[in-house]
Amino acid sequence: MTKIELLQILNKIADYYESFSFNKRKIESWHDVLKDADEKRVEKNLHNYVKNYSDPPKIADLLRQEKSRDIPDARETKDSIKTVGIPSTLDVVQQELANLRNILGIHR
Repeated sequence: MTKIELLQILNKIADYYESFSFNKRKIESWHDVLKDADEKRVEKNLHNYVKNYSDPPKIADLLRQEKSRDIPDARETKDSIKTVGIPSTLDVVQQELANLRNILGIHR
């Protein structure tokens, strides 16, 4: 990735996230890490990131591999728990606990 491509990416991040700013030092340090990265992949990762997170991405977020091999971090785990659904009713919970006790041979 060239510095010009990186500058375009950083400008997009600044457009998407008002709290994100950069200067010459940040451009140099980010380029040091991202210089061997594929610009198309970084841009794709940025677009995917922007759709899911309200905080600006870090370099690691832009370098992510395909999700299928990633181990979710705490933020991703928290986000996935939010989408699990509505909790069961107390009756359903009690019935499932009774089923588990029966399977485990616990008699009350």
